[in-house]
Amino acid sequence: MHCMDRTNKFLLKIGLIIVFVLFLFLLSTVWYNNYSSKEALKKKEIKGVISKIKKGKRGLRYYKINNKFEYLEGYELVIGSLLQVNDSIVKERNTTKIIIYRKYNGKYEKIKEYSL
Repeated sequence: MHCMDRTNKFLLKIGLIIVFVLFLFLLSTVWYNNYSSKEALKKKEIKGVISKIKKGKRGLRYYKINNKFEYLEGYELVIGSLLQVNDSIVKERNTTKIIIYRKYNGKYEKIKEYSL
C-alpha cells in the first residue's frame, strides 16, 4: 500500500511537469504570433481614404483603401469603431503610429492618433 502512494505521487509530479511544460509552450507560441504580427504590421504602409467598410468572417472589419481591402490587425480593437467611410488613414512604414482624419466643412481634421 505504501508503495502505491509513492507511485501515485510520482505520477502526479510527472503530470504536473508535463502540464507546466505545455503551458509554457502555448504561452511562447501566443507571444511569438503576437510579436510577428506586430512586426508585419509595422512594415506595412497605409495611406488613403476609406471608400468602403465590409465585415468578413467572424465579424472582422475590412476597409477599402486605395481600391484594396485592408485589415487593421492590432488597431481594429482600438479605432475600428471610430472609422467611417470617407475617413482618411495614415500609417507610415516602420512605425506603429496610425492617424485618422475626418472631413469637416471641406477640411480634414485629425480625430485620433494611436500607437501600438
